[in-house]
Amino acid sequence: MSSRPPFPTLALVPALCCVLSVSLLAGCGGSSGSTSNGSNGAVASTAASSGAAGHAGLGAGSQPGPGGTAGGGSAASAAAKPAKLPSGTVAKADGIAVTLAAYTHQLQISAQGPVKPLNSGASDYPACVAALKSREERTEKLIKAQGEKFAKKSKERVKGSGLLAQPRKPKTDAQRKRQCEQLYKAAKQQAVSNLIRRIWAQAEAKELSVSVSQSEVAKRVKAREASQKAFAKNARFREFLAEVPRYTGNDLREMITDGLVEEKIGAKVRGTFVKAGSVSQEKLEKYFNEHKQAYAQRESRSIVLATSKSEGVAAAIAKEHVSAGLSAAAAKHGIKAMPTSVSCEHIQTKGVSHSPLYSAVCAAKTGVVSGPINSSTSFPKTPATYYVFEVHSIVPALQPSFAQAKDRIKQLLASQGQLQGIYKYNEEIRLKQREKTECAAGYVTPLCKEYVAPKPTSVSKAKAATP
Repeated sequence: MSSRPPFPTLALVPALCCVLSVSLLAGCGGSSGSTSNGSNGAVASTAASSGAAGHAGLGAGSQPGPGGTAGGGSAASAAAKPAKLPSGTVAKADGIAVTLAAYTHQLQISAQGPVKPLNSGASDYPACVAALKSREERTEKLIKAQGEKFAKKSKERVKGSGLLAQPRKPKTDAQRKRQCEQLYKAAKQQAVSNLIRRIWAQAEAKELSVSVSQSEVAKRVKAREASQKAFAKNARFREFLAEVPRYTGNDLREMITDGLVEEKIGAKVRGTFVKAGSVSQEKLEKYFNEHKQAYAQRESRSIVLATSKSEGVAAAIAKEHVSAGLSAAAAKHGIKAMPTSVSCEHIQTKGVSHSPLYSAVCAAKTGVVSGPINSSTSFPKTPATYYVFEVHSIVPALQPSFAQAKDRIKQLLASQGQLQGIYKYNEEIRLKQREKTECAAGYVTPLCKEYVAPKPTSVSKAKAATP
């Protein structure tokens, strides 16, 4: 389960989120105002005061499904030999202990919404089941109201078309309990993973000499508080706040500190990868020749379009335009002719058919009124609509030269080079730190060196084999 960040989310640049897959809102440790310079002892005791987590761990694809052991992702991880750590310690990363107290506090943040009652006792599933049922009822009520509103506005179009959503079969309490169990296990795994990732990020910040000042943190805290006040009168926002993680003032400062550290590390790391000017001319030309069609500009036509549900009215407009002009002829029948543009692709693609209106517009000459065009040939279940149009101007298709597309290609390839570098960096950090991370029994996650990935089932094998 991924806990949602408080709304509205502070706009943080995805630095370590991209580089280390560390959540922007997941705390990474230390007292607010310092990170690489902070006390490592403080990390163990206050690490849990961070915000909710987003990603599962350092490295793509490191989080399994919600089932499995309390801290791990599957029964397979339970087969690994957990580390023998001191009492009251659930994990140890880079020599820093993650205490049971820190884990418990983090769980209070990670397990929110319907799972929140389970924080006081994992056996309190009736409260979780009731919360899920209440949420489902509110959702169904909203869907029904939206469906009725849509049907009222589009009664003729919707009739017989099957566009209205049918009522869904409600879940049973047994199904809801299983969902609660899965959500709770995921929240426990999330809590452990958050604390480990925080230590990992701190270690990287120390290595890169990255730190954050108190004034930087205070500025972000002030901006966040101001943005929340702007939404305070919104009823839906207040309802949302009732289910999102609740932070203390210290939690918020540490969370924002972590986000700033992530930004700075990300900026520092990205600067070491491919820059726009370093892409060779040979690579640029090769890419352009292989992707010419992507840079081609299709023919564009500016038209004036009149629409009517009556074929007779549409025919009259087409006839009367000769003396009055299309817009005036349409206005005579209470219809406003609208200017619009159409992008035409004249290359015929096998198996792809265009609407009658599109085909007619892209084949018409300028200054010639065409119509009525019947739309029902493409949508036989909907009432017919008739179109009359006139093409005012045509901008011909254009194939840019290499010189014209060069700058865009250079930026694209530089961006791709950065992403590849970031992915490689991400994997190196994950593998390096995982070897220095030990987890106690019941708290093993994919970030621990004791973790053993589950063997793929026959279903997953079949999916992987599907092209």
